[in-house]
Amino acid sequence: MTNLDRRDFLRASTAAAVGLAGLLVPDYLNANVRNIVLSGNDGNLNVRNDQVIANGEISFNNDFSLEASPGLEIIDHPSPKRRTRANRLSTDFILLHTTEAPGSNSLNSLTRFGQANYVVDTNGDVYRIMNPKQISIGAGRSMWNGRTNLDNHAINIEFVGYHNERPTKKQLGNGRELIAELVKANPRINGEDIMPHSMVAYGRPNRWHDDSHRGRKRCGMLFAKEDIRKALGIGKAPKYDPDVDEGRLVVADRYLDEVLYEGRQPVPTSVEIADISDSPENAIATIKAGESVWAYAGREYADSTTTYFLPDGRVRRGDELEREDFNFDVIKPETRVATGYVFGGHISRNRSAYQVVGKRWNLPSTLYRLPDGKIITGEDVTERAIPNGTTILFRK
Repeated sequence: MTNLDRRDFLRASTAAAVGLAGLLVPDYLNANVRNIVLSGNDGNLNVRNDQVIANGEISFNNDFSLEASPGLEIIDHPSPKRRTRANRLSTDFILLHTTEAPGSNSLNSLTRFGQANYVVDTNGDVYRIMNPKQISIGAGRSMWNGRTNLDNHAINIEFVGYHNERPTKKQLGNGRELIAELVKANPRINGEDIMPHSMVAYGRPNRWHDDSHRGRKRCGMLFAKEDIRKALGIGKAPKYDPDVDEGRLVVADRYLDEVLYEGRQPVPTSVEIADISDSPENAIATIKAGESVWAYAGREYADSTTTYFLPDGRVRRGDELEREDFNFDVIKPETRVATGYVFGGHISRNRSAYQVVGKRWNLPSTLYRLPDGKIITGEDVTERAIPNGTTILFRK
């Protein structure tokens, strides 16, 4: 709880009305409110939703924080996903993105789906989309040094602009201040933990690639450049890709690899880049007549993290089918396959989602296949309303 005495409260009352309005407006109103900059003894004002004002004291209930910076104003632009989105499991990375679209379009889309914690516009305006500790689904399918699903561990910052264009001076200036405040609040993050999205995004095997591969996106690739990182005050980028180096991934975009690592990294493989959507429906593909499993699972067709929904109603992992001498060369149309997901099990009257997958049950990356075949994510379910027979998959 943070307390302000009556004198401080009255002195700041006029200005604070604007900031408090942003805290009093429910998320679903999607109000745009400029926050007043206040600070406590430690330079931060930690505040929480559902505030109560009594006897000149302001107290707040858990879940929200404002970074206090004398030169940086943050505009609150709340996503409706704030109401339901879980907090991150930890905060170990900052991932830098480019929107690949103009400012207003990007801001509205990112806000609607909670796809960033912060957005930095070309004029330097900084918007807060998700609460600082909440998950934003900006990274999607991601891996770094064997660690996957980085949205559960990373703050996502979107810079309005394009992957092959340098950020504006105002973006770099205010982006620098924002990152400095975030690192101050999360001191375990060092320079090499601040990376472009393209450095951690990866793709699963598909009709273009036989292997899991780096090069799914070029998003934010210039944030690996030394001069831009110096302008942002974040030091040098990683010198090589540990997942490629240790054989977990291959390189699917030689040009991107050259930009990120300036030719320092050996490239095991280079093929044409193909950007595959991370949407829930695309995560579980449907095999059509005349298609093969190789087009969707590549060399990982028999892995424990490849799950098959067979037309006869059975759900089997790839390794289970291989032990059953399943003929992968002759696979029935309408078989559904998900690569890179662990099969958690089924919901039943005596088995809740939490009992199946624990804390992962409400993460945006957890998939629910309902009895009618519809696919939804963990943030779109209410635990007690999940139908019996629902299948749960979670990312490796």
